[in-house]
Amino acid sequence: LFHSPGHIPLGELLQLCAVYYALACVTYGISIPSGLFVPAILIGAFFGRCAGQMLSLNEQYGPTAQGVAGNEAGIDVGGLALVGAAASLAGI
Repeated sequence: LFHSPGHIPLGELLQLCAVYYALACVTYGISIPSGLFVPAILIGAFFGRCAGQMLSLNEQYGPTAQGVAGNEAGIDVGGLALVGAAASLAGI
C-alpha cells in the first residue's frame, strides 16, 4: 500500500477495506485482548490510497502534471496512504 507505485484497482482496495473493517469490529466485539492497532493502520492506509488514486485520475494532479520549473507534481499515492494510516491511528 505504501511503496507500490503502480495502480491498484479501486474495487479491490474498497473490498479489502470492508473486510478489514468487519474483522476489526468482530475482534473488538468478542472482548478478548486482540488489539486494534494494526487494523486501524491498515484501514487508514486503504482509505488514503483510495483517495490518492482518485486524485491521480484527475488530469490536474495526475502523474503527468507539471509543477513549478518543470518538476513533476503528481500525487504520491503511497504518501497519502501513510497520511491516511496516521490519521486513522490518531483517531483511536
